[in-house]
Amino acid sequence: MGDEGIEGSGVNEQGVGSKGRIKLAKAVMFLGTGSDVGNSIATAAFGRIFKGRGYKVAPFKVQNMSNNSYVTIEEGEIGRAQVVEAEAAGVLPSVRMNPVLLKPSSDQGSQVVLQGRSSERWMPWTTISSSHA
Repeated sequence: MGDEGIEGSGVNEQGVGSKGRIKLAKAVMFLGTGSDVGNSIATAAFGRIFKGRGYKVAPFKVQNMSNNSYVTIEEGEIGRAQVVEAEAAGVLPSVRMNPVLLKPSSDQGSQVVLQGRSSERWMPWTTISSSHA
């Protein structure tokens, strides 16, 4: 990992270097074999390590299933695990870090939270009566 994106590196805010080339972010991905196997703990730990070494770090989990949510400064909901990861990385938690949150409401259904907003606000047509089936 180099010093791309660090102040004084010759890279502007759009990621374009002084020679006109686009600098790609270096990324690390943590994968697990299933739920509750330690992905979030590993992500938080390595986020803290990389932050301590001067790298810009931000967690991302595209979809999470949890009833334990947190309201961000943007007034949107994300999973608490992503909040812990963000705090370890030294950044504010954001709905961009967990764009899809599934909150189980029964054995057969979940509330869908997209970009921090509940599905009722995103898709009002999801509540369809049986007379329309």
